[in-house]
Amino acid sequence: MKSIFLSCISLLSLLTALPVNADKQPNVLFIIADDASLHFGQSYDCDWVKTPNIDKLAKTGLIFDNCYVVSAKCAPCRVNILTGRNTWQKGEAANHRNYYPANLPAFSKKLKDAGVYTGSRGKVWGPGRPIDSKGVINDLALPTMNKSKAGEAFAHFLAKRPANTPFFYWHGSNDPHRGYPAGSGRKAGKKLSDINRVPAYWPDNETVRSDMLDYALRVERFDSHVGEIITELEKAGLADNTLVIVTSDHGMPFPRVKGHTFDDAHRVPTVMSWPKGIKNPGKRVDDLVSFIDFAPTFLELAGIDPSQSGMEITGKSITDLFTGERPKQRPFLLIGRERFDVYARPGSAAGLGYPARGIRSGDYLYVLNFTPDRWPCGNPELGLKDTDDSPTKRLIEKLGPGNPYWEHAFGKRPTDMLFNVKKDPDCVNNLADNKSLATILGRLKATMMAELKKQGDPRTLGEGKGDVFDNYPTPRKAPQGWGSTPIATKESQYFTPKQDLEGLNAQSEAVQGLPKVLIIGDSISIGYTKLVVDQLKGVANVQRPKSNCGPTTRGLTSLKKWLGTNKWDVIHFNWGLHDLCYRHPQAKAYGNRDKVNGSLSVPLDQYEKNLEQLVTQLKKTGAKLIWASTTVVPEGEAGRKVGDEIKYNAIALKIMAKHGVAINDLHQLTASLPATSFTKPGDVHFTRAGYDKLAAQVAESILSVLKAEKKTP
Repeated sequence: MKSIFLSCISLLSLLTALPVNADKQPNVLFIIADDASLHFGQSYDCDWVKTPNIDKLAKTGLIFDNCYVVSAKCAPCRVNILTGRNTWQKGEAANHRNYYPANLPAFSKKLKDAGVYTGSRGKVWGPGRPIDSKGVINDLALPTMNKSKAGEAFAHFLAKRPANTPFFYWHGSNDPHRGYPAGSGRKAGKKLSDINRVPAYWPDNETVRSDMLDYALRVERFDSHVGEIITELEKAGLADNTLVIVTSDHGMPFPRVKGHTFDDAHRVPTVMSWPKGIKNPGKRVDDLVSFIDFAPTFLELAGIDPSQSGMEITGKSITDLFTGERPKQRPFLLIGRERFDVYARPGSAAGLGYPARGIRSGDYLYVLNFTPDRWPCGNPELGLKDTDDSPTKRLIEKLGPGNPYWEHAFGKRPTDMLFNVKKDPDCVNNLADNKSLATILGRLKATMMAELKKQGDPRTLGEGKGDVFDNYPTPRKAPQGWGSTPIATKESQYFTPKQDLEGLNAQSEAVQGLPKVLIIGDSISIGYTKLVVDQLKGVANVQRPKSNCGPTTRGLTSLKKWLGTNKWDVIHFNWGLHDLCYRHPQAKAYGNRDKVNGSLSVPLDQYEKNLEQLVTQLKKTGAKLIWASTTVVPEGEAGRKVGDEIKYNAIALKIMAKHGVAINDLHQLTASLPATSFTKPGDVHFTRAGYDKLAAQVAESILSVLKAEKKTP
């Protein structure tokens, strides 16, 4: 359907100057849905959701096409609104199901202190109470109107309002939050064929369409409550000078939307109406607006200077856009997430999060995933907790890993993601590896990181600083058995036999003039490094990082540190055994290895992407590179399947051939060794005799490269 509204034009030409300094300042009525995407009926060209009350407001106001939440989960999003600060600037309030710092002031308290009459109904902040870990309550100054119906509650609020006093009222709906009675949409007369489009990341079938119709029914109920509230506003004769905002705290409660870092999760419907302030109603606004802009806007409308409010606000008031005093001032905005649902990823007391940051600018959305080795929805064996239960979720879960819809919804994600949201609003085509867009990606990433550092984001202040978010406590009780066997980033996952630990500190005594050799690898390389040092004594200075280099995901986060400032002549490297390992939080084997019930650490397709990035980085050092193929997986290994190393090696060999990297085939060597060369049955590690064989071949491969380099004129 063609929109009933006029085409997009800039916000600057739409509004008259606001009466910020007038004798009678405007009232504010803030109405927020719980989990609604861009489905506000005709306002957003959605025929299968009917929202006549919101559409009526839009005709007398503005429709925002690029309004973004910072974090797509209830609690952190609502703190963004209340404080005007980004997620990474709020301490423990960055997380979901969290405590709320008592020293984090809300704009509503400032309004009340300035004489504005404030109140609310329904969900303001939550789930939970705004209380810190010591029991101190943060007064949000939004007393609740205890009436069952939306209209009645607002009427009660207005009746108690002192005469001639400006007000701020927050209506926090529970719609369209789950759960829904299955099939309720169709029972109400809706048809599967009403839906004109199913997002590309879900299967287009009866189950999904029916689930979408059930959701639609709840959006329509939300709209009916909007109608009740506006009726009371009009009865009171206050509509002309009341800024009404109708929006949502994030996208719909479906896989890959709520809780994630794609455009559909963060871009929300937003309609603003203000008869006295809007000059040309019924227009669309394409300016970028962030939820952190609401707090300074509300303060400024009340005559309070946000910079002098004591709130340390990051957002920018949009009242200057209303007045048209200057052109657009936001070429980009930032998004991000930390820990959402608790107990979703073992590794800390309340579980690890999935830290990510993103920047939206122009046609593009760039997202940086700080820990690509973690599951974005939480560990599969724990129920993928960061995605709400639903028929759609259960359907996609059954499709299983490897299925494209499962991977879209639940699969591990690369470090860098770049999407053209104009051409690909579903964000299913990651352009991060597109060389023609390398400049755009680099510019967006640099801009984002510079701004994050300026804002004091712990994730940008040095290795380990960001772990503070993972370690914040939660008031929610831990499930039975939680915490007995933590996994994920724990060093215990990177097991090295006691007899091999000497290799961690093994390095040549530095001799000036000798070539520098770096060995990168897991515990297998730790086992043979000292022997290689001895064999190359007087020939090369050999070093290795003082840690188990683990899977490719650890390489991506630590390679720069391992390389240091040295100018390396040869780098001998491997990743593989940790990538192909299956782990489960309740597994008894060391490192939580469990190939029966566990989850694969780094799937094959992600391994390929990670290894490609690592080799590209290594080539930039100018060193001669030697790839050591992944050693054999013996029968009976607790967390690894025999033959998987062959699949991972095949991918690695393809990448090495592409980049012209020399091969040291340790897999072929170890596959030929007798069983007595392994420490015990089902163990990937070797005896001293076995490591002697590996060390001899490693040393020979390094010597061959050094000799070849010497002969090259």
